[in-house]
Amino acid sequence: MRLDQEAEATPPWASGLIRPQSSGGAEAIDADHPTLDVLERRYIEKLLKEYDGNREKTAQTLGINKSTLWRKMQSYEQSASEDFPA
Repeated sequence: MRLDQEAEATPPWASGLIRPQSSGGAEAIDADHPTLDVLERRYIEKLLKEYDGNREKTAQTLGINKSTLWRKMQSYEQSASEDFPA
């Protein structure tokens, strides 16, 4: 790997994996390659279904505090309402 003033430090194995950030939000990269935010949201939704909406069990499985799970869920609701205004 070579660095010069105009080059970025990108390891050879990462060529083709790194995409420029889009202005279209977290889900805008493409459907076949979701962002970590999207994957996290899907996993939380899956666990909530699996535990019949039990937030305590979901948070425990994720290894996070219930209040952290609550904040994440609130941010998902907020982003959904921004994507689909009433």
